[in-house]
Amino acid sequence: GRRMLLDFGPLLLFFGANYLYSDLMFSVKVLVVATIVSLAASWVLERRIPMMAAFGCAALVFFAGLTLYFDNELFIKIKPTILTLMFAAAIAGGRAMGRNPLAAIMGSQVKLTNDGWRIMSWLWVAMFVCSALANEIAWRSLSTDSGDFQGVWPNRYFAWFCVAKPADYPETSDQ
Repeated sequence: GRRMLLDFGPLLLFFGANYLYSDLMFSVKVLVVATIVSLAASWVLERRIPMMAAFGCAALVFFAGLTLYFDNELFIKIKPTILTLMFAAAIAGGRAMGRNPLAAIMGSQVKLTNDGWRIMSWLWVAMFVCSALANEIAWRSLSTDSGDFQGVWPNRYFAWFCVAKPADYPETSDQ
């Protein structure tokens, strides 16, 4: 509950602000502030900041800063594409070098066999690449002001949530 609120709360506030005010620049400011507050809350409540959340926040501040400085929404629109392709490349590159980046990040939370980690890694690579393609199609073909563009973003994160919750991967036995 709390972790999901900290992870998805800033995004929900962004969508809410964009829906209510139809002002992407204002919504980007809301997203940055909410993300920083979420990271601070993670630290206060859990005495840790998840690595992915910290990386995502740094990338968000960078791309949001470019968006606001240049008054150009292109930067915030391409952020998901660039980040998801970076994640896909990191996982695929790690697997190609005989390493397991996902296990290094999630190993304490998820217990899988080597085959399970291999399957999950390649599924995540495919999901990240598909997500990047969906983002590119969306921002290039839909108007920012239309509700259509807003509807695409939650679908990408729903897909991530489905893949992120491992269900049928070969698990290790603790017995």
